[in-house]
Amino acid sequence: MKKCVIDCSVSASWLLKDEYKKSAEILLETIISGEIEIIQPDLWWYETMNLLKSSFLRKRIEYEDIKKTLFFLKEIPLTTVSSDKIPEHLWLENTLKFNLSAYDSAYLTLAQIQGAELLTYDKQLLKLRKELNFIAKP
Repeated sequence: MKKCVIDCSVSASWLLKDEYKKSAEILLETIISGEIEIIQPDLWWYETMNLLKSSFLRKRIEYEDIKKTLFFLKEIPLTTVSSDKIPEHLWLENTLKFNLSAYDSAYLTLAQIQGAELLTYDKQLLKLRKELNFIAKP
């Protein structure tokens, strides 16, 4: 089974109507069908909560929809990896080498150590595709 790490730029497409992308919907279908294993750093949950909070404050999503979204997210088969399982030296090295935020570097580093593909719509991460062939758009 193919292993993938996704960042919030992908999962936001599942949660917010104004971020919808057909390719992310197709990815979600393959995850639910069990064709792809998703491995996430635990910070994905924090980023997702922050995304929902800011989207609510900007009136991009209603509170009732947030509650449904949280239930929906719990139903997606994914494995959450604690940040302390991501080697700090490699995490920091990637942060500095590629000038990434610690958050983006966590996704990148987790994909590296798991031998997984990193799926993202993040422009800065996508710029690294030539150097790091495991980064892709969904």
